[in-house]
Amino acid sequence: MKCAMTKLTKINPWQGIISSSKKRCISGPDIYWHVDEAGIYCLRFENVELGSVNFNNIELNEISIVLQDTGNGLFIITLKLLEPRKYELFYFLSSDLINHLANETPISAHKLKKRLQFWIELWKKRNNREMSHIAQMNLFSELYVLFDLIVPKKGIEFAVLSWRGPEKDKQDFDLTEYLVEVKSYLSTSKKTLKISSAEQLTVRSQPIKLTALQLSQNPNHGQSIFDLLTVNSNLIDELSTVTYGLFYSKLYELGYSQESDATIKFNVVSITCFNVDGDFPVISALNVPSGIDTIEYAIQIDFIGKHEINIKDLIT
Repeated sequence: MKCAMTKLTKINPWQGIISSSKKRCISGPDIYWHVDEAGIYCLRFENVELGSVNFNNIELNEISIVLQDTGNGLFIITLKLLEPRKYELFYFLSSDLINHLANETPISAHKLKKRLQFWIELWKKRNNREMSHIAQMNLFSELYVLFDLIVPKKGIEFAVLSWRGPEKDKQDFDLTEYLVEVKSYLSTSKKTLKISSAEQLTVRSQPIKLTALQLSQNPNHGQSIFDLLTVNSNLIDELSTVTYGLFYSKLYELGYSQESDATIKFNVVSITCFNVDGDFPVISALNVPSGIDTIEYAIQIDFIGKHEINIKDLIT
């Protein structure tokens, strides 16, 4: 875990827990914020079905994994942070693990190991890499929709939990009754929306709404990703402990971890919303012939005008 980070969060879930004590993270599975006898910050999983899963090949810098056999066929697995100054990233990792195991009772060691392996690969990719221009555009647009369009109607907790941005081949927001996909383009470029997979606009059990943000760039005006987070910091501080950490783990997963990662400033010129229905032009994942591996395409905005909806009807 070598990536340097500035202090993004005011929350430290281990504060106030005395040595050799623990505090439940969520209802359901037995997952705890834990401080051991030496005062080390830990994430503790109890009643874990280990099976044949082996954690010996999981190497996390500055985090150790300790397994304890409880004698009843179940195990306790403890992640221990060996470098206290890195508690912030450990907190984000922990929140992500809690989210992915929230419905697991007893806890699956296989799912825990798989998610740890994901983070190991993520850290390898993140070392010494800055966010690309298109990555900053995409993340800025998703955060703008989250804070400016979803939060006012649904609240910050729901908005963050509905955000699926880091999950590839899924729409950006799952608002239970429908899905929202966010796209952006520069005012100096062609009025087209790039679709990165056949799944993105494939309507299955939930309707899909598409939001297109036209952006302009100016180094002296507008907002960066850091600016958006700063302006909305009071809202973010209202999140529950686990959801707060999950929010920042998603930011990190998308490539953002500190102010210097994303310095481009954007202005939102216009927002156009559409229903993906009827004869809306899509390449559906339901009709892709076998043998085709990757699909990417672009939609001309001027061609889908009849599917436009009022921005007030985007979030209902």
